[in-house]
Amino acid sequence: MQRIVIRLSCAIFLLSNSLSANCEQLSQPIFDTHVHFNASLGNEWTEARILQMFKDNQVKHAVVTGIPNSKTLSLYQQSPSSIIPFLNVYQHPSDKQTWHQNKKLLKPLKQQLQQHLWAGIGELHIFAEHRHSEVFKTILNLADQNNLKLMMHCDPAVIDEIYQQHSDLKVIWAHAGAYPYPPLLHDYLQRYPDLYLDVSMRNKQIAPNGKLDPEWENLLLAFSDRIMLGIDTYSELRWDDYSHSVAEAQQWIRQLPTSVQQDIRFQTAKKLFNLQAKKE
Repeated sequence: MQRIVIRLSCAIFLLSNSLSANCEQLSQPIFDTHVHFNASLGNEWTEARILQMFKDNQVKHAVVTGIPNSKTLSLYQQSPSSIIPFLNVYQHPSDKQTWHQNKKLLKPLKQQLQQHLWAGIGELHIFAEHRHSEVFKTILNLADQNNLKLMMHCDPAVIDEIYQQHSDLKVIWAHAGAYPYPPLLHDYLQRYPDLYLDVSMRNKQIAPNGKLDPEWENLLLAFSDRIMLGIDTYSELRWDDYSHSVAEAQQWIRQLPTSVQQDIRFQTAKKLFNLQAKKE
């Protein structure tokens, strides 16, 4: 009987520790560095519903961009302390493919910049063959002049072009780039000290079958101060799966040392956006 009691006590102790660890993980704040809040979502996706989704998943801050920009502004107005607004160049979803050839988009972009509330520009989709676009060069100049970050959905040649033109721009490379291979990313992060990664949409590469890939682990350990968590809510389905995507990311984050976990979940983005003085 005494053995049964001892074993039961041990089981309760282990379960208690496990639950405590899980609760601790759930209580850790998250900074989501890749959020889309677009009109195409429909009326059921209200600002209140989005903010509740963040609250349910411990998301304390979020980088938000929307089509049109009024969607971002409406969310920002509801929670200015938590929303980091990024100015979208696109007026319509179709601009995603053609914006770099459309000089007419520059006038409304410059008008929006006069509000002085934007933290960055993006997400911009562009690849090597269009990297010399005059529209793109103008946007790079505007970002530099206004001290704005850039969120880029691009391949490596575009990153090279940006830093040839503006050596100190702070760039968030969305999805860890078009070719998310750790050796390539290691090279680029080492080459450009103002380059950051958001790893949205990369859970499967980072942790196949839920287990952290060794090459990715080495990259995360080496550059935790330049790598950030993002979910990328580009569609209604992604919003529906938001909590699942966060949980999936948490699974591989928990396999890292505590300080690295904190960097990727929150601290790196907090420092990038100069939120050190704000209480969480």
